[in-house]
Amino acid sequence: MADSEGEDQYTIRLVFLIPLIILNALMLLITLFLFIFLIKSKAFDNYQCYNILIFSLAVLIDCAVRIIPFADEDHDNTNFWEYLQAFILTFLDKIILSAITTQTILFYLGVIHTKKYFDNDKKVFFISFVINIVICLVLTIIYISNGIRQVHHRLYYYCNSDSVFKKITDTIFNSVYLIPNLYCSIILIMYLLRKIKEVKKGLIEDADYFHHFKRALLMALLNIATFLESYLIIFGELHGEKTDIIYLSTLLLICLFNCGNQAIMKETMRLCCKNKYKRRYGNEEKGNENDDEEDETGRDLVRSRTYSN
Repeated sequence: MADSEGEDQYTIRLVFLIPLIILNALMLLITLFLFIFLIKSKAFDNYQCYNILIFSLAVLIDCAVRIIPFADEDHDNTNFWEYLQAFILTFLDKIILSAITTQTILFYLGVIHTKKYFDNDKKVFFISFVINIVICLVLTIIYISNGIRQVHHRLYYYCNSDSVFKKITDTIFNSVYLIPNLYCSIILIMYLLRKIKEVKKGLIEDADYFHHFKRALLMALLNIATFLESYLIIFGELHGEKTDIIYLSTLLLICLFNCGNQAIMKETMRLCCKNKYKRRYGNEEKGNENDDEEDETGRDLVRSRTYSN
């Protein structure tokens, strides 16, 4: 009877472990490609792409650390490496939430407050970066100081999550990042809808507003789903091995969303399919040479179109 129960538990573990390994491996490949590509190409030398780099690096390390066997054979005592794994995973999960909110804010500023944003883009990026790092680091240190635990049949180590204090602070953390995320998304979507109507009436020229609208809407849906999952985990409504599968699947969709960035797809074609790129974008490249003669406002609009694609 005991052997039968042990076999059942082993089977259940395999059912969740195999897709987790596949998901982690797939995420590693996609985020590694995106990370290397963004570093290599000079076309993405801007702060919105830097934020995507931060997100991609966080996901890359998170997936790698989840599948590395840090656990010691002596399960009675935790060692340094197990604490390190718990610290990294706890910290990166916070960074991921902060990064997707920062991306929404930068998108909002780049489209609606274009000139002001590009006059201060470096300052905005570094202030948000420092704030995110400090908040996530302080919370992680507090959580790890209260102990760590083995998750999903000793698959990896994570901070303890049973305390009322952690539930309260996690709820506050999520809300602090969710509120500006929702605000910027709603204002951005309403703004783009208004611009689309004005384009249809012939009042203004089309600056690819419908494309921006689709991106803003999809980004908002993915971000809301990510935060909703986080809230469900905090309050214990989402638990067990399926938690990682759902969470990683959502991050995979966000990574694919970033890979589907029009600028990234265009640059990939330029680097890998030069003939096809020339056939499709040859005239556009010639037109872009004339953009240098535009005034400052014109250049800001061009940058806004490129960076928020």
